[in-house]
Amino acid sequence: MNYIIAYGSLRLGESWYQELKHNLLWSNQINYVSTIGLNGFKLYKVRDPEDDTFHNWVACKYTEKQEDHINGDLIEVSDTLYEYIKEVIEHSDFIPLMKIVGNKNCKLYLYNGKVEEQNLINNVENTNSNNKEVRLQTFTTI
Repeated sequence: MNYIIAYGSLRLGESWYQELKHNLLWSNQINYVSTIGLNGFKLYKVRDPEDDTFHNWVACKYTEKQEDHINGDLIEVSDTLYEYIKEVIEHSDFIPLMKIVGNKNCKLYLYNGKVEEQNLINNVENTNSNNKEVRLQTFTTI
């Protein structure tokens, strides 16, 4: 099994998670584990440089500042589903960062493209409507 820290459409209840969970091929291969907090990161809306519209993607950037905080969902996926997700994400200018959550090695995908401060997503926007309680922790980069 593989673990991913999801902060956008792959979060519980969001579009990509729902699509995978309702797909007969993938439905048993993705599971929500918990909601977590991460310090030292910011989220941004991503613009398409060709037509200047916003993508569905959310960009995560590492800031090193402890006051910068995002919420995310720890999800567990099968090896097969992980390879599919990895191919989609890494093809879209995202690079993996390993994080330790408890005793699990998890992938957090950072955006490798350009972001603009006016497209910052504040922490109020970065909540998952299905989860009322958020566990706040700081994790160590491998």
